[in-house]
Amino acid sequence: MKSSTSIVLAISVLILSTLACEQAGEILTPEEATQRAQTAIDVVEAETPNPELDDTEIQIGETVRFVTNEFLVLLKREPGAALIAVQTDRGATGTVIGTALYEGEVWYEVEIGSGSGWLPAPKVEAVGVVEAEYEIGDIVYLRGPQDEVKVQTNPGSGNPFSRSEPVGAEVSIVKKTVVEDKNWYQVAAPGGLGWVTGEFLTSQKPEAE
Repeated sequence: MKSSTSIVLAISVLILSTLACEQAGEILTPEEATQRAQTAIDVVEAETPNPELDDTEIQIGETVRFVTNEFLVLLKREPGAALIAVQTDRGATGTVIGTALYEGEVWYEVEIGSGSGWLPAPKVEAVGVVEAEYEIGDIVYLRGPQDEVKVQTNPGSGNPFSRSEPVGAEVSIVKKTVVEDKNWYQVAAPGGLGWVTGEFLTSQKPEAE
């Protein structure tokens, strides 16, 4: 999708090049003129900063939910296009695989099970990384943004922390429950039993340092 700015600049470059050729006595055929115009567009686009990758609210790789008012969500073939690429249900989720700026509005390319298509920013919302669900007896590992994970005595926000366990520690799932729409797991950790939410667990064993 070529921006109007790139095309205008390319035309300007072509005009200047043509004038220079005329002054030098060079005559351009229509094919040569077309080729020079395409070359000018390619050069301008290569040198122009790409606004598609700048500070978008949702990043590539994030999971999003469709929040349109319609029952069916129609993902377009490209930003601003009328043609439909794929469709899905309202409330379904997908993964962002691209971003673009179209007429001043951010659009996201979202991949779903049946393909991918584009939607404007107001029609999607980030839901973060979808947590995996674990079963009793599973062996998993603690993870988190810090060096330690706080383990609670009981599930649910507002309950006191009993202690901290190191990130990367191997634990086993003892019990599971849902509190305030969050998955809570009682784990047998090196320091004993305790409760954590699913966001602090991973099935991927940490690499040895």
